[in-house]
Amino acid sequence: MLVLAAVVGLGAYVGVRAWALSFTHDESISYVGYVHMPFSSILLSRGTDANNHPLNTLAMKLADHVFGPSEIALRGASVAAFIVYAVALVVLLRRVKRRSLRFLGLSLAIANPYVLDFFSLARGYGLALALVAVSALFTVDYVERRRISAALVAVVCAAFAVLANFATLTYYFAVLVLIVLPLVVPARTGERRAPLGRLGAVLVLPTIAVAFLVGRPLMRLRSEGELYFGGHNGFWQDTVRSLISTTLYRRGGDFLDVTLVVLIAMMVAGGAVAAAIALRRRSLPLHTTAFMLLAVPAIVSVVQHYAFDSLFLIERTALFFVPLFAIWLALAADALARQPRFTTGVTAAAVVIVIGACINLASAANLSYVLDWRYDATTEKVITELAGPPSDPRTIGLRVSYLFQPATRFYRETRFRWLPDSVSDSLDTGSDYYYVIGPDVAVVRERGARVIRVYPLSGGVLARDIRARG
Repeated sequence: MLVLAAVVGLGAYVGVRAWALSFTHDESISYVGYVHMPFSSILLSRGTDANNHPLNTLAMKLADHVFGPSEIALRGASVAAFIVYAVALVVLLRRVKRRSLRFLGLSLAIANPYVLDFFSLARGYGLALALVAVSALFTVDYVERRRISAALVAVVCAAFAVLANFATLTYYFAVLVLIVLPLVVPARTGERRAPLGRLGAVLVLPTIAVAFLVGRPLMRLRSEGELYFGGHNGFWQDTVRSLISTTLYRRGGDFLDVTLVVLIAMMVAGGAVAAAIALRRRSLPLHTTAFMLLAVPAIVSVVQHYAFDSLFLIERTALFFVPLFAIWLALAADALARQPRFTTGVTAAAVVIVIGACINLASAANLSYVLDWRYDATTEKVITELAGPPSDPRTIGLRVSYLFQPATRFYRETRFRWLPDSVSDSLDTGSDYYYVIGPDVAVVRERGARVIRVYPLSGGVLARDIRARG
């Protein structure tokens, strides 16, 4: 009942935020730039930048056609994906014997404020997380039981995860490895091996589809310099540290945060040793399978960097590591706790981490903004206030900083068509109002505009041309 209450409560939180949050920069680019494209152009990623997450864009296109362009409608697929994500994790973690360690895995995977951000947005990350969770569930099932049907579901879900967000391509390789590995390593429970021919068919068709639908667009985006979001300092410095920072909602490291990181690091060390011992013995217990799902994408990421000079995944592009890490840590802790000398320590550490994760979520929870696009927290509010009452909307000019341009254009195209100049981010010419941020505030003040309102939450400033009337 506690798990059900947690899933329902977090699902409600995700849904309310999807309804309440102002549309953000990247969501708006996806809507304005891609939703009105033909189906084939979306699926084949024929756009000019990396903002088309094909599966999400198609979901937005369908929602726009059926329900119209409201925020909750366009984000509906991501909200539904949270339920799929949570249920898949609950089912997978039922393999963990100790309840406290089940809560360990669930708290790290679903009580993560940064993860929850993306289930409230019309981006591909939430869909990818849900598909990765389902794929991991069926990958584990395949390794346990050698069922071809489970392998098929695992690979297909992993392929769709890549279509939801290209960054999960490294995870797709992990699934391929885990499906092939039992052909070499004897089954833990002694079942016969899966037929090689049928297994090959399961792997070939989805892989061809991924290569065609994802490989070509990735090469084009790389040649055009669009794959610029990432790091070049190393997997630990870029991927791991960015995930720790965003999980803590960039609040810095107080005593509780440092304690949690140290405890998790200790459990990681123990789990890694257990996985290494199992692989040396040529066996695939649950925690080793989960370790492979986590380790292979990390290894592929490092190899890609040195072989092709690709950037390391950071923050939202590395988000799929969060559920994989949570699954592995829970299973590894469970295996470790079966040894009497470790039971008390592992259980106590798990309880502290669960409590800390809940406190972290409570301190970061809000209905006003998401971490990566906080500057768009008040964009809708500004435009609504300028519009006046719906019965008598005003026709005025508004120029905005570049950061606000996509969201203001989205609202102009969907709700506020009276705002002809809102799509312009040029501050070179005059306008009735300016909505600006950062250095642009000084620019419009030098032009004679007077600041009339400051929005501390987003950092935005609304200024008015002193010559404007009304």
